[in-house]
Amino acid sequence: MPLLILLFMIPLPSSSWRTVDELQLLSSQIGVLFMRLFDISVFLEGNVIDLGGYKLQVADACSGLRYLFRS
Repeated sequence: MPLLILLFMIPLPSSSWRTVDELQLLSSQIGVLFMRLFDISVFLEGNVIDLGGYKLQVADACSGLRYLFRS
């Protein structure tokens, strides 16, 4: 069992990681999905979430990299 756990400690190759832009797009798509679940009228254009009177931009801090690289 300990040897099996050690296999998960081997880092993935860098080619398998998603880029920052892809993670930002994924974050904005998930945000829009949750808003639509609550019947909020929303439009997604790239990384900009349009709520009619307000426009939200998904920034680098929301890309999900913090979840991948914990120090």
